[in-house]
Amino acid sequence: MFKLFLERADGSPLTVNWNPHTAQLTHADGQAVDLAPIGMVHEPRPHSAVARVHPEHNQLGKDRRLHMVRILFGLACNFSCGYCSQAISRHADDSIADTTDVDEFVRRLPEWCRTPPGEEIRFEFWGGEPLVYWKKIKRMAEAIRAMWPNAQFWMPTNGSLLDRNKVEWLMKLGFSLSISHDGPGQSVRGPDPLDDPMALAGIRHAVEHLAPMGRIAFNSVLTLANHDPVAIRDFFLAKLNLPPGAVTPQFVTEGMVMVHQAHDALMSPQTEEDHRRVRQTIFDGIARPDMIPVAHVSYKLSGFFDVLRTARTSDALGQRCGMDRLDTIALRLNGDVILCPNGAAPTQKLGSVHDFDAILLRHSTHWSHREECRHCPVLPLCGGGCMMFGEGSNSHRATCDNSFTFEIAYLALALYLLTNARLVRIEGQRIRFPGVTAFDF
Repeated sequence: MFKLFLERADGSPLTVNWNPHTAQLTHADGQAVDLAPIGMVHEPRPHSAVARVHPEHNQLGKDRRLHMVRILFGLACNFSCGYCSQAISRHADDSIADTTDVDEFVRRLPEWCRTPPGEEIRFEFWGGEPLVYWKKIKRMAEAIRAMWPNAQFWMPTNGSLLDRNKVEWLMKLGFSLSISHDGPGQSVRGPDPLDDPMALAGIRHAVEHLAPMGRIAFNSVLTLANHDPVAIRDFFLAKLNLPPGAVTPQFVTEGMVMVHQAHDALMSPQTEEDHRRVRQTIFDGIARPDMIPVAHVSYKLSGFFDVLRTARTSDALGQRCGMDRLDTIALRLNGDVILCPNGAAPTQKLGSVHDFDAILLRHSTHWSHREECRHCPVLPLCGGGCMMFGEGSNSHRATCDNSFTFEIAYLALALYLLTNARLVRIEGQRIRFPGVTAFDF
């Protein structure tokens, strides 16, 4: 489907063929590219096809035997991030300390979540800034832990409200934390908690105790002004100033900024030259030997290499966020089911857990219903991006461009590790959009 032109260190060319739908990466003679350089062998296996949600003709529901429950406590936040997708829906929340709604939520939880106590299940605690809802979270987590002793708990936070007591309780309850922080680009989010001695002490305490268990990460959003993965990692290492031999936290990124509103577009690459500079900076950073073990790099690579190893075809590929899965749900404390815990606009309501069989995934488009996704060489890495954006919308096009710039750097790195050659050019009958038949890296 795509012809990939690469160049070896001595300048000699190498051409391979790549079909993201069949997961076949082959040489010109049809032989599969050897996976030995990454310590793997081809082990094709059957994969189950996923349901392909569509807002008009395939509005999927949810399964009561859930494996992922994302609870949105509210949208209150002590920061004002420039690209926050919740900002348009945010308003004053006077119920921050009231736990009545938590008690009702917990009481009715077994009515709609039928996952057996010993089965794998993960609960995520979302805001706004979740720690603003500290009283609610404590009450909720302790009650759920009693119901599902082995459940995984995870929470994003900007870190500014962490202190030793909170960290000790979070450790006791078995939480994993993701600290949303953009490193040298933090000014887009707001104040830097790593410059606040009290917040820094809480964050360092969390890192020192959770990092050895792999349960804490710093998560950054990349922008035109802040996209160098090495600079971001080094920023955190310098600010944390951990003692010699200490285990460092994981460093992850959700990729380039998603374009929900005009301000997001201003933080995105504006020209093709901008996109070229961003993708090459990302590639140069993640291709360094000391960066390949970093969490977001190793995770992306292992996922893509597993696609090649098992020949996982695209009909088994769901959306990147997982919110199209029947066993994954996001909801407010009042039981309203929403499409995404990171948005929560009124149009995202899908139904209520108290009328479970009527829940329908509206406003959602699986990647297979988008022609640009079907003709994209980085499809297995991207997973179709955000399924809320309608095809043809300005938000979708700009977000697609940003995602492509980010993901193509990882495809280039995967090819380099497999062939010891650098990606130079891609050709195909169509590369994402009509009329585009060639792409220079």
